[in-house]
Formats: sequence, C-alpha cells, structure tokens
Amino acid sequence: MALTEMLRERLAERIVSNAKQWSAIREELERFVSRAGGRIAALSESPLADPDALARAHIQLADGTEWTGLSAMVSRYRGTAATLASVPVPDVDDQSDEVAEKLKQLTQRVDTLNVRRVKLHNLQQLKLADMRSLERRIDTLNDDLSKNLDVQKLQRYSGVTATLTPDRCPTCEQTLVDTLLSQDALSAVMPVSDNIEYIRSQKRMFEDILAREEAEETERSDQLSAISRELFDHYAQIRLLRSELVAPGSNPSAAVIEERIRAEAKVRDLEGLQAVFDDAIERLRSLQDAYRKLLEEREQIPGDKLSTSDQDKLKLLTELLQSQASEFGFSTFSPSELSISEDSYRPEKEGFEIGFETSASDAIRLKWAYQLSLLELANAKHTNHPGLLVFDEPRQQSSSKVSFENLLKRASGAGRRNQQVIFSTSEDLEALKQITAKLVCSEVIFPGYILQKLQ
Repeated sequence: MALTEMLRERLAERIVSNAKQWSAIREELERFVSRAGGRIAALSESPLADPDALARAHIQLADGTEWTGLSAMVSRYRGTAATLASVPVPDVDDQSDEVAEKLKQLTQRVDTLNVRRVKLHNLQQLKLADMRSLERRIDTLNDDLSKNLDVQKLQRYSGVTATLTPDRCPTCEQTLVDTLLSQDALSAVMPVSDNIEYIRSQKRMFEDILAREEAEETERSDQLSAISRELFDHYAQIRLLRSELVAPGSNPSAAVIEERIRAEAKVRDLEGLQAVFDDAIERLRSLQDAYRKLLEEREQIPGDKLSTSDQDKLKLLTELLQSQASEFGFSTFSPSELSISEDSYRPEKEGFEIGFETSASDAIRLKWAYQLSLLELANAKHTNHPGLLVFDEPRQQSSSKVSFENLLKRASGAGRRNQQVIFSTSEDLEALKQITAKLVCSEVIFPGYILQKLQ
C-alpha cells in the first residue's frame, strides 16, 4: 500500500504541474489577445479530458457594442482591402463631398462613443464601491464565523453547553434587570450552531453576488478598452479627413490611400493574432493529451488508500479503541468520537490528531487503550505485532485506581491468546495484591530498587 500511495502522490504532482503549465499558457495568450482588443472565448481555465474542448475555443474582437469572431473580422477586412485595391485612387476634388459626409459621420460617432464611455465609467465607479463594500462584508462574516467556531469548539471540549438567554450575562451568569428596554420584548437567542449555519449561508450569498459583480466588471473593462481603441482610430481618421479638405484638388486622395493601407495592415495584424492563437492551442493540445494519459493512469490505481483487509483492520482497531477508552474512564469527550487516522494510524477526533485538548490523566488512558487495542488486533487479524507489550509505570498523572484496575483486568486476557503483557510499577504492594488476586497473572516482587550499585 505504501508503493500505491507513493504512485498516487507522484501522479497528483504531475497533474498539478500540468494544470500550472496550462494556466500559464492561457494567461499569456489572454494578455496578448487583450492588447489586440479581443478576448478568448470557450477556453477552459484548467485542462479537460474532452478532445473537442479546444476545438470550440476562439477569439472575439470588439465590434462596436458587440463581440465578433476573429475569423469573421478577417473575412470582412480582406473583402474591404480587395475592394479598395480594385478601385483607382481618386483625386481630392472627386472625393470632397464624400470626405465631408464621412467627417460628419465620424464626428457624430465620436460624440456617441464619448457619451457611452462616460456612462460606463460612472457605472464602473459605483460598482467598484459596491464591490469594496461586499468584500468588507465578507471579511466581517469570516471574522464572525471564526469566533463562533471557536465558541463551538470550546463548548464541545469542555463538555458544557451554555444556554444563551437575553436576560442573563453569558460571562458572569448574573441576571440582567437594569435595562432600558422591556425584557418582555426580547426573544430567545439563537444557538451557536444555528449562528454558524446562518453566517455560512450569508457568506455564500455575498460571495455569489461578488463573483457576479466581478464578472460584470470584467465585461465593462473590456467595453471601455474597446471604446478607447475605436476612439483613437476615429480621431486619427478625423485629422486626416480635415487635412484633406484643405489639400490641393489635384492631389490623390490621401484618405482613400490610408484606408487601403489600414485595411491591409488590419488583415496582417489579425492573421498574426490568429497564428499566435493557433500556436498556443497546439501547446495546450499537447498538455491536454498528457492530462488525458495522467487520468488514465490514475484510473488504474486503486481508489482507496487501503485494501479491504486493511480497512477491516482499521475498523476493528477503532472499535477496540473506543471500547477500551470507555472502560478505562476516558471522559474529555465521548469515546465514540474517537477514530483511527488512515494516514498516521494514530487516534484522532474529527480528522485532527488528539493533543493538548485532553487532560493529562485522559492522555494516559488513551495510550493504554491504543497500545492494548493494537495487541488485541494482532490476535484477530494478521499484523506484524510481536505479541509483547511492556508498560513502565502505567499509572502516571495520578490515574484513578478504578482505571488502573480495569487496565490490569483487560491486559490479563493476553495470556489466553498466547501473548504477554509486562507491567513494572511502584504501586503500593498491598493495594496491588488486592487487584492481582482476582487475576490470572505472575508476580515478581523486587525488594528495594531493581537497579542497584555494585558492591
């Protein structure tokens, strides 16, 4: 099982590394496309095993208030460039009316875009303030949730659940009578467990709202960037058209020449963008193939960390531990809450190893139960236990006499299983004999110290 677990961990590391490479390529592509005034659509943020997933990915470019696919934009500009190239360049006199009309249309378009940009900017400022307010609210809920979880943990470990009432101080337990409000108007205080569930539901709700606002903010930022780029192009065209209106009439139309050049340059830029996108998709496709093979390898590894036999052993060990902890007087919390970790094979509670939350005497009782449970497990299941257990001064931390007597009774059954348990103790001899007289055991009494200085 150790080899299987090692293979699983290495496979998980390779899957994580694959996902990191995918994210790095996607982020690099996203930045490049964003600088060109576009965005990536239908490309997942993490690798998928679906071979058709990458085929759906494409680039969208801002086209006024809409988003148009890159292939459609390339086709449009190619048609425009071909049309302009097939027509001879006219003189300025022949284009004067068209230039004036086009200048008027561009000016109106610029005014419309500026109005829209101001509205979007104002809305963006309001939404950013709302998002900051949501983040502060979520931080407050996280703080409240942490405090309530701490209270719940203290109540669980102390074994005492305080009842919260509106007319009693939760700290000093004194009755509250000197209040400005009528006590009859107060309702019952919500229990801590209900508080936790309520806070969690509120936290989920505000996180969903924030996620929706962040998505809308990304959309607004893309729109503002697209408007800014369109305004930049329009201002350049307006300057050119105004200069052409005052140019000599016999000159070739600079506006037509620049429009042709701009269309051809746009086609080259879009084709270059498509080439970069295709190259990134090929790199992602190789990562996708590797990811698919990793998933196939993972499917071949057993899903459970433990075999069926080991799971049976772990279940029996947990039952023995709970039974003996109860028998020895373990009381920090209910022994039924004890379990054995599948990773460390040590006692735990709710997935956490048991530490300082137990009393010193209960820590000793838990060690007794754990060690004896391992010994008894070796009798019921095949393990590598030697069948020998040695306790040196087991009654540490002033464990109760009843607990110690139950320990000796439980350990005395080892002889019937061809196992051996050895106790070394400095307990009062008379009290010890009262216990051992009821048991089948062997006694070796040493007068004075066992280890003495040689004469």
